[in-house]
Amino acid sequence: MRSLPRSSDVSENFGYFDPWYDDSPNLLLKKSTRISRNDMKDEAARSEKAKALEEVSQTMLSIFSRHIDTLTTRTEQFKESLIELATEHKKRKAELLAKKIV
Repeated sequence: MRSLPRSSDVSENFGYFDPWYDDSPNLLLKKSTRISRNDMKDEAARSEKAKALEEVSQTMLSIFSRHIDTLTTRTEQFKESLIELATEHKKRKAELLAKKIV
């Protein structure tokens, strides 16, 4: 009786993945990892990818920093507005109470 080919034989020889021949649940992951490793063998590619990741992380850090600064400023402004409103409310309440007494 003839045995079925292994999934790695099928995928490497024919260029596609057939789940019928799957002998490993992580074959696609392994294949994509293998491709990534082959691509990353080149030192220049690794260096370029690292630079791009660093640039993206710095950009995101600056964006988040600006958002935090904006939120902090708006929170302080909101607190000041609440204090002013409370002060005005107390003044009006005192004036109304004074009018009732007089």
